[in-house]
Amino acid sequence: MKKKKKVVDELAGSGVKRIQLLGGEPLYSDRIFDLLDYIGSKGIKVGINTNGVMLSEANIKRILNANCVDDIIISLDGLEKLHNKIRAANIFNIIIDNLNTLIKLKKQKNVQLTVGVNTVLTGENTEDIYELLYVLDGIGIDYWHGLELVKFDTNEKTFTLDEIIEILKKLGQIQQKVSLIIKPKFTFPFIVQYVNITYGFKLYLAEHFCGADLTFAYIDWSGRFYPCDRALPTNLNKDIYKNLKIHELYVNKTSLDKCITSDLFKAFSFVYADETIKAKACIGYPYHKKICYPCMVVLKNTDVDKAYIYCLEMKQKIFTEWIQKFKSECLNDEYGIPEYGIPEYVIPENVILYKNTSTMYLFDVKLNNIYEIEDNLIKAILVSLYNNSSKNKSDIFTEVLFSPHTEINIFDGYESFVTNFTTAFTDIQQKGVIYDISKTLL
Repeated sequence: MKKKKKVVDELAGSGVKRIQLLGGEPLYSDRIFDLLDYIGSKGIKVGINTNGVMLSEANIKRILNANCVDDIIISLDGLEKLHNKIRAANIFNIIIDNLNTLIKLKKQKNVQLTVGVNTVLTGENTEDIYELLYVLDGIGIDYWHGLELVKFDTNEKTFTLDEIIEILKKLGQIQQKVSLIIKPKFTFPFIVQYVNITYGFKLYLAEHFCGADLTFAYIDWSGRFYPCDRALPTNLNKDIYKNLKIHELYVNKTSLDKCITSDLFKAFSFVYADETIKAKACIGYPYHKKICYPCMVVLKNTDVDKAYIYCLEMKQKIFTEWIQKFKSECLNDEYGIPEYGIPEYVIPENVILYKNTSTMYLFDVKLNNIYEIEDNLIKAILVSLYNNSSKNKSDIFTEVLFSPHTEINIFDGYESFVTNFTTAFTDIQQKGVIYDISKTLL
């Protein structure tokens, strides 16, 4: 316990605001409660990941009395039969009883505490999840995390794109009926946004952000210090660790400052440095800094140059799938957008980044750059262009990119441009004004 308190002291001295206790079973030893009291005395908040078996009424009361725990996450892999098969026999009902007790005591004591459930989605348990969500909602659980199984050894995906969309559609339907916040996380970029927009759901949108070496770090049972809980020797190529002096990164033997300035941590912090904008793999990739990051674990390398090469290969594969999906479901005959106008990268969102690849004139004003227009408006404009311009029906070349952020000003005067463009579109509808679009590509 002395070593643990020493670690807490150093973390508190370094300005750490939150500690997440996870890995193994934090509640296995009664000493955890003394540690919670000590952490609380330092003004640090605590989150606990537990399998739920040890959440007895007595333990729950001790947790609530610690006055530092503000979030408890319980692992459930499915309904009774499947969960007991995966974890251990006859524990599902114990966990459900403990959850009921936790929610009851939380309300009685009026404690500000969120209670969530994590489920690793494996393909075997997806059907169980739909019914489980109703059970959790009935108990009063605040949120559910569905985490796609990630196979770090092969980078093989657990689900195909179509399977993910079907899962999200069912989750979206359930979200409309429950107060439980459903938080699905899949490796396909912006897949949740796509389903929300396409089918009108309101599933929770997780931030696409990794705080490794920036907002958090991971300490294992022995005191070894890592940028995150996945940046372990087993998840990275062995030769990466040869020159990183990983054996020195023990928080109970080395200062915290020395740990976070090590080569391993520098590799992770670099991925958010401004220099990444200049990376060859990302030049020309729309909003790359906003929508992706070269995770060293996924890329299997802390050598940034080598990682980017693999990153580009991965992105190309992912977005090739997206393009096929976009072609078949989004760009249909209703809007008549020619196939050869499909962009290289397509990212779903509720605002479209519209890039005309030909020179466009609007009341003698030349429009030949990139600008943002609301999704429904730009579609209507494209329809109007085809319907109103018999001269240019076959000559319209467009690229449509979904923009990941709605608050980006593409150029000076953006707001007035949108206003003017909207007004102009109204004129098109009312007066039949024709756009003159030349076939000269930019």
